[in-house]
Amino acid sequence: MNFLKISAGALLLTAVAFPAVADDKTSDTKDKNLKFEWTPVPVLKSADGKFQIKLRGRVLLDHSWINDSDNTLNFNGTEFRTARMGIEGKYGKKFSFRFEADFAHKRVTYKDIFIQYKGIVTLKVGHIKFATPMESTSSSRFIPLMERGGLANAFGFGRQVGVSITKSIGKGMIQVGIGQGGFATKGSISTGFKFAARATQALPIEGGNIHLGTSFTLNFNGTEFRTARMGIEGKYGKKFSFRFEADFAHKRVTYKDIFIQYKGIVTLKVGHIKFATPMESTSSSRFIPLMERGGLANAFGFGRQVGVSITKSIGKGMIQVGIGQGGFATKGSISTGFKFAARATQALPIEGGNIHLGTSFTFMETGDNQGNFLYRERPFQHLAPRFINTNRIANSQTFFGAEAGVFKGPFHIMSELGFLKADLVTPLPGQADPSFWGGHVTVGYFLTGEDSPYNPKSGTYSRPKVKNPVFKGGSGAIQIVARYDYLDLVDNGIFGGIQKTFVVGVNWWMGKNVKVALNYSHSDISQAFLVAANGADGANKVNAFGVRTQIDW
Repeated sequence: MNFLKISAGALLLTAVAFPAVADDKTSDTKDKNLKFEWTPVPVLKSADGKFQIKLRGRVLLDHSWINDSDNTLNFNGTEFRTARMGIEGKYGKKFSFRFEADFAHKRVTYKDIFIQYKGIVTLKVGHIKFATPMESTSSSRFIPLMERGGLANAFGFGRQVGVSITKSIGKGMIQVGIGQGGFATKGSISTGFKFAARATQALPIEGGNIHLGTSFTLNFNGTEFRTARMGIEGKYGKKFSFRFEADFAHKRVTYKDIFIQYKGIVTLKVGHIKFATPMESTSSSRFIPLMERGGLANAFGFGRQVGVSITKSIGKGMIQVGIGQGGFATKGSISTGFKFAARATQALPIEGGNIHLGTSFTFMETGDNQGNFLYRERPFQHLAPRFINTNRIANSQTFFGAEAGVFKGPFHIMSELGFLKADLVTPLPGQADPSFWGGHVTVGYFLTGEDSPYNPKSGTYSRPKVKNPVFKGGSGAIQIVARYDYLDLVDNGIFGGIQKTFVVGVNWWMGKNVKVALNYSHSDISQAFLVAANGADGANKVNAFGVRTQIDW
């Protein structure tokens, strides 16, 4: 797991750095020899000055005498307080980087490891210190005493693997950052989460300045690799294609798309696939407008199946049917449950966009060696426990769904509604089979003018086309999103709970393959008597905040 975390950090840095190199189209062919200087440290740079790398170093040697009034401590000693070595450099006028490690204290401690872009704002990605009070932010080389104050040392203002954004405003600045844990002394990544902000202002006076500043830090103890997928895909000729993909997050291997596809008059897909599910369940998690799908998608079990699907495109719409015989379990065995599903969608063109309409139907039943169906959901964030839960109660289920939305320019509004009839395994005398339902209304808008991404042929969300990527000197694409989500798991003596959730979010697409998402949610829970965490009244309220760094290729 530590290997995956470190690899993800390296990948994040590479994703930021590579476009900078790729977009540099310098045509000069002369003066490209590297030059070495000592100014006053070793510096290696190109003749045109666009590339530069230099050696960094810092040695602090301390000698101390320590004695307490009870005479239990009478000590004097010498230590290398700091013994750092590293490199830093720049590429062009806007990109720079640094790698630095400390070799004091008989171990290696990683310090600044980052890539920085300086434009309208300064963007820094890597193992960094951000938005801490003045003395914590200042280098230990320049603070007025040998050590920082108790405030700085006691309250944990260390480096984090994360992203910071700094905006200079006259003789002041505003900085915000998010982090997902720091490199521990052995090189592994801890899982704490941090959000921090700091603002400063220097007020000029005769012969100097008055410094004012404020800072805010919020620490969470929850970070996960929500997805860590690797795979291959390819094609043979014009009609055949294939894909194999697995997810290595959550300390196990989960098989995802494994199929062969034939595309002719109809599209035939065979393998471990997802088919004929509602819009948000069908859409890739890379492109949905919030960090998680709605309660409807998560609670009613629209997963992949080993099966066959047939899709027929009809203008700006499609009809899809499929049958499945169970999905790959976490240990690789195949359960024997059965599924039949169908979905139809239609996109109606309007000026500047489309109206989306869709409907779906699913019938599922369990097999002899498969557990009964249960229906449950988290209060939006995946790291949260499930506060509504029916437990395993049904051996077959029937689902009906409806979809409607408008995608017009930078604006979209989308709604899904679904009803599920659960056939109880052991109903009580006189107890009828329960019906559960859920749905959501989601609104989104691109502040930077991009069109809301929608694929009319498949009736799904798609990848936005970023007008001004950060890696080309732009601001990226910024989308704001709001959702009201409702899920009702209470009927005919089953008290799984009712969950009402309001979610707001911001998506920042730095480029087409890099996104940072921030989501806040508030959930009201009632009648969830089957979950002990809700107490005797079956009620609860849950607030959650999440940040996601997404890279895909």
